Amino acid sequence: MKPPPASRPQSPSQLLQQKVSSLQPTHKLVQAKTTDSVLEGFQQLIDNKVLSIPLYSVQKQRYIGFLDILDILHHFLQTLSPANPQQGFQAFQEKFAGVSCEEVSDLSGANPFKSIDVAAPVQSAISLLCNWKVRRVPLVDIDGSLQHVLSQSFIVRYLARYVQLFPFVDSTVGSLKLGHKEELYTISEDALVKDAFSLMRDHNISGVGVTDTHGNLVGTMSVTDLKHIGPLLSPLFQLPG
Repeated sequence: MKPPPASRPQSPSQLLQQKVSSLQPTHKLVQAKTTDSVLEGFQQLIDNKVLSIPLYSVQKQRYIGFLDILDILHHFLQTLSPANPQQGFQAFQEKFAGVSCEEVSDLSGANPFKSIDVAAPVQSAISLLCNWKVRRVPLVDIDGSLQHVLSQSFIVRYLARYVQLFPFVDSTVGSLKLGHKEELYTISEDALVKDAFSLMRDHNISGVGVTDTHGNLVGTMSVTDLKHIGPLLSPLFQLPG
């Protein structure tokens, strides 16, 4: 049953005390079983244009983690031979043919499965994002059944609707030191795609700047771009039976 609409918050404290159940996305919950092959899990990600899906264990009768497209990317980079890319692709295909979603789950370390109750306040979800570095928060009911998954981007969009409630709304990005990093990572636009993703993996970052031949910043590349690259990788998974 869809929860009744919550009253519009009038202060940051009211906003953060809203139940997470009032934030539930309207799109369907996409999932995979731990025993599904990575090929099946990957196809779910591509078909539904998402970066991550929860994994259900039939044996344990509960959800045990996520399959993230970053997990697949990490496995891809581990099996790709730098000396012979074509041989790497063949090895990649053969190895993935017999690998389950559970074996690859959280290989990237990007998605620990930290759930909260649907009656918990929004603040609890934000605390998980900040303290556990999760990108998605599973919502479970009193029986522990998964009801939905709140993504980091979904929560940000929700907060953006009420940004005028916060005292920092008129502050500058610089004064709040948002986005300030000790070291920024960039890659040339002439570099190979695999090198860009290797850089993200090696430094545990979600994006890199893209520079031209003169070192000028011309764009960015992030893990979200994997959604667009996914269909190009699909032929690699079309393995003979």
